[in-house]
Amino acid sequence: NVAVRQRPINYVVEEPPIPITPVQFGTHARLIGYAVTQNGPTATIRLYWQILQPLLPPHHLFIHLDDATGQTLAQSDDVPQTVNGPAPSGSWLPGEFLVTETQITDVALASATASTLQLTIGLYEPATEVRLPTTANGAITGDHVTVPLQP
Repeated sequence: NVAVRQRPINYVVEEPPIPITPVQFGTHARLIGYAVTQNGPTATIRLYWQILQPLLPPHHLFIHLDDATGQTLAQSDDVPQTVNGPAPSGSWLPGEFLVTETQITDVALASATASTLQLTIGLYEPATEVRLPTTANGAITGDHVTVPLQP
């Protein structure tokens, strides 16, 4: 017997603590903001998404913690997660507002000041490693978004 449980779906926007100019990933989702909390060497990154359509095949979410030179100090790369568990991109629903939550444990935080660190965020297909293109205000911006760890 296999228990199947649908993840909770939210159609009401949760205002992000740090709003950004929305960045669209392919035709599937817009990143509208984020939040970062730190507890010792662990940073919890919450990303606030407006979903436009499901994303198949399922994609992974990557978050890199980079220093001012662009060197990656720590990273996460996995199926998108919420506080309630996995939220694979194929389960995303049009009109949904989704908050993903990722923890990065970084032993190198002591070597850099938090004000110089940045987060690089993107979505890619694991089998091909092809990233989704990003656009902001209708202009192509690449295949990821970069935001400061602390605005």
